[in-house]
Amino acid sequence: MFQGLYSCTNGLHYDTCCTLQCPDASENIEICCAKDGKWTAEFTMCSTLRGSCSPPPDLNSVEYSCDQGMEIGDVCYPTCAVVVNMDLHDPVVL
Repeated sequence: MFQGLYSCTNGLHYDTCCTLQCPDASENIEICCAKDGKWTAEFTMCSTLRGSCSPPPDLNSVEYSCDQGMEIGDVCYPTCAVVVNMDLHDPVVL
């Protein structure tokens, strides 16, 4: 879900309704969590939002793959980068 674009009545729990808050009020739609646990519509983004994001911070040898780029609404996937001198027996806390 696009954090900050939706206002929800009860978080993301059953029987909540979320309203998309766009600059163009004609795009504002309401999506509700139905009795079957499914949303009544897809979560979308305001069509007028434009811009790009800075690259994610370089932390702990995590690399990001962003297939579509780094525009608003694009999705990036984190992967672990193997460092040459890294002891692969070090524990990893998840």
